[in-house]
Amino acid sequence: MESGADSGAGAEGEAGGEFLRCFGRQIKLLREQGGLTQAQLGERVGYGEAQIAAVEQGRRIPKPELIDAVGRVLGARGGARNGGDCVEVADAGTAVLVRDSKRPGEASLTVGAGEWAAFMRMAERG
Repeated sequence: MESGADSGAGAEGEAGGEFLRCFGRQIKLLREQGGLTQAQLGERVGYGEAQIAAVEQGRRIPKPELIDAVGRVLGARGGARNGGDCVEVADAGTAVLVRDSKRPGEASLTVGAGEWAAFMRMAERG
C-alpha cells in the first residue's frame, strides 16, 4: 500500500527539519486523539506504517495528498491546502508564525525565518 507518501528523505539535517518535526508531532497528536495506531492510519489513507512513522518523526516531507487524507480521516478542521482558510502564516521578521485560523485563541507555532524558507523550498520541490 505504500505509494510515495513523501517527496524527500533526510530532511532532519536541513534548516526546515525542525518545522517538519513540529508538523509530525501534530500529526501524531491527532492520530492518538483519534485512537489509531500508525498502521491503522496508514491503512486508512493508503500509505504504509513506516511512512506514517517517518512523517511523524519529521524524517519525511509529506505530499499534499497525504496531508489532505490524514485531515479527512482524523477529522481535522480545514487543512494545510484549504486555500488559506485554515492555516495563517505571518512574517514577523526573524520568525514566522503559523496558526489555525479557526482557532485564533490557541497558540501559534513559531518557526525561524530561515527554517521556514528552507521548508518552503523543500515543499515546492515536491
